[in-house]
This record gives sequence, C-alpha cells and structure tokens, in this order.
Amino acid sequence: MNLYKSIKYVLTGVLVFMIGSCDLDETNINPDNPEEVPSRVLLSSAEAGFAYSLGGDMGRYANVITQHLAGIGRQHLVIGRNQITENDVNNAWRFNLYPIMQNLRIIIDQANESNSPHFSGAAKVMLASVLGVTTDAWGAIPYTDAFQGIENFNPTYDSQEEIYGIIQGLLDEAIVELQATESVNTLGSTDLIYRGNLANWVKAAYTLKARYYNHLSNVSPQESAQQALNALTNGFTSNAENMQFVFGSAETEANPYYQFNDQRGDVVMAEYFTDLLEDNNDPRLMQFVTPLDGSFEGATSGVAEDGSSMGPYYASINSPVPFITYPEALFIKAEAHLRLGQNTEAAAAYNDAVKASLRNVTGSDDYPAFVLANASATALTISLEQIMTQKYIAMFSTFETWVDVRRTGLPSIPMAQNALGPVPLRFPYPQSERTFNASNVPDVTLTTPLYWDE
Repeated sequence: MNLYKSIKYVLTGVLVFMIGSCDLDETNINPDNPEEVPSRVLLSSAEAGFAYSLGGDMGRYANVITQHLAGIGRQHLVIGRNQITENDVNNAWRFNLYPIMQNLRIIIDQANESNSPHFSGAAKVMLASVLGVTTDAWGAIPYTDAFQGIENFNPTYDSQEEIYGIIQGLLDEAIVELQATESVNTLGSTDLIYRGNLANWVKAAYTLKARYYNHLSNVSPQESAQQALNALTNGFTSNAENMQFVFGSAETEANPYYQFNDQRGDVVMAEYFTDLLEDNNDPRLMQFVTPLDGSFEGATSGVAEDGSSMGPYYASINSPVPFITYPEALFIKAEAHLRLGQNTEAAAAYNDAVKASLRNVTGSDDYPAFVLANASATALTISLEQIMTQKYIAMFSTFETWVDVRRTGLPSIPMAQNALGPVPLRFPYPQSERTFNASNVPDVTLTTPLYWDE
C-alpha cells in the first residue's frame, strides 16, 4: 500500500465513525460504500491520522507552550501568550483523536471475531498511545462510556487515574496478543509503522508502559521508577526500533509540519530553544533550525516577529513524526534510576541518551567537545536538571515535552512576553463538548493541574 492511499483512508475512517451511529434502511445501502471497513484499512488510517495529529495541532500547540516554537501570527501568537480557547482544540478532539480511537476499537472487535490477535495487539498499542496523549492534554476524558453512537450521546468522563489504568491494561493485553503463535490476518505492509514487525510492536508496548509509569513521578516516586525500569528491560534497544510514521516525498504524502509551514507560516523557532542549541554548539542545530539571513534567530515568545524556520529533520516533506523513541526510553531510564538513588546507573543512561539522540538526528555521535560537555556525567555530577534539559532538546517537535515540563518544572523556561495568563497546565475542553455534553464536562481551568501533576 502506498502512503497516498493510506492517507486517503484517514478520510474513510472518519466517515466510518460519522455513519456508524446512523440507522439506515436496507434500501439506503450503497454497495459501493460498504458500512464495514477492513481492519487493514482502518489500521493504516489510524497510524496516519495519529501522525497528523502529533505533527499537527497537538504537537504544534505543545511546542509553542514549551517555547521550542514561537507563534507569530493569528491563533498561534495568542497560544504563545498562554491563552488557548475551546475552538482551538475542537478539531483535534472531535475530528481526529476520537474518530481514531473509534476505528481502533472497531479493529479490535474485528480481530476478535476473526481470530487475528496480531491486529488486535497493534491496535491496542495505538489505542494506548492515542489515549495517553488525549488524557495528558485534557485530564479526565470520555472512554468507558463513549463510542456508543445514538445509544449514548452524553458519555460520562473517566478520571485520568482510571485512564492510566486502562492504558496499562491495553498494553499488557497487546504484548500477549502480539506474541501469539497464530493469527488469521497478519499485519504486513498495511502496517505503515513497522511493516508487520511484531517484535518491534512488543518493544514499543513495553517502552510506552515505561513512559506512563514514569509520568507518575510525583504520585508514587519510588514505585513508578521501578515499574518504568522493569518495563524498559523489554523495551527499545536502538534507534532502528523507534515507533514513528515516515511521510513520503510527494505533496500528497507530505509531513504535517512541512504542510503547515508551507501554507501558513504562523510558527517559527523560539528564541529560548534556538539559543539553547546555539550557545552549547549543539550538533543538532542545523537539523532543527533553518538559518534566517545567515544566522539562527529564534523569535521572542509572545511577540509577532520573524524568526528562523524549523530545520529539515522534522519539517522536510518526508520527515518522520515520532510516537516514542529509543532516546526517550534512555532518558526515562536515567530519570528513574536517579529517583531511586542509583546515580551511577542514571549517569550512564543519561550519557547514552544524549548520544543516541545525536545519532538519531545527525547520524553520528562523534562530537568529542559536545559529548565531553554534555554526555559525560558521573555519579557525582548527574542531576535531574541535566536529564530534563537534554531530554527537552532531544524531544523537540513532540507533545511529550509539555508533559515533562509540567511534571518536573524543567528546564526553567522564561515567561512569554505579553502573557495573558500563567502557562497552561492543560487544554480547555472543546466547544463541541460544551455544546453537546455540557452536563459531564469537568469544571476546570487552564491552570488546574492534571492527576500526575497535583
């Protein structure tokens, strides 16, 4: 299956979600528009759709908040001033994240009916990923009571603590199913992430388990650290196993950051992040930032001024959108060891994480001066600030960095100029929920902490 076809399936998947609750008479059935879409189509749709979300509104808004990027026009300038509206997030919730989750649940049901645990396992890893991003943006969300169509237009909300339990349960089930010896339907080329490599799906599931355990660093510091380390023993072991969606070289297959920068231009590199790279002679600078008139110039967050564009690594037409990566796994390992007082192990994992990111972005870690200054920590010098600062750099373009900044307060990012309020700790619930499900929408503000941040 080529990428253009898979992207068209995103629209097909959304239509399935929209018509799924309709009660059509048999005379209205169109044989050229089947009501049931095969799992192979829905999986490609979910993978591509989630990549568009992470490289679109979800990732872009998060990166403006964390000052990797700076909004310099229209809604992104306002978001850069710490103000997000219900309309800003409506599309991501209503037309992307929830339709993707609906389709993934359909895949799981179809896989159970056809004795195809490999499809179910991959869908559960994807579902855990989408649920994780959704709950880490909004907190409590509809899930257990959702996806019922006309039978229930007003689903209640599960708490974020409950959603985290669901995520871990989905991943546990996925690990078992992906290792099943028999599966009537197999993933193959319809899987646009791993091309049917079940071992990598299992490693991704374990690494995701570590991520969501590690998010609980303020809830259960010791237990969450040990749980994360336990999961990582079966997680990623190299950059070759990264869970990511790679886009194509045609305009119809383009990376979402590339599309946005080409069509809108409301977002450039932020001064804080650009200066951090430049001041440390970071080898990733040329990959992350495009020079402006011969120099690297980030825009001041909250100010409508020009700045360097995103660099080629994440903003080229065929750039990848990462879901979870080996460098992230190593940074989680470093943080977990540090929380347990295992400083020697923490320093080793941290050094490995920085070098893994260098290899992932530049193709090499042979930068002696930079490695000496930034990837040579010892048991005596390792600190949480070191870990989180380098993780902040390595995780550029991802939604996950906003979780880290809220959870740890590191790195210490300056307040945006012309700020309209404090830095947001969550997204507002979308207008569609206020309109159609108001009685169940939690009473929170942008500065109400999430479960793991209280």
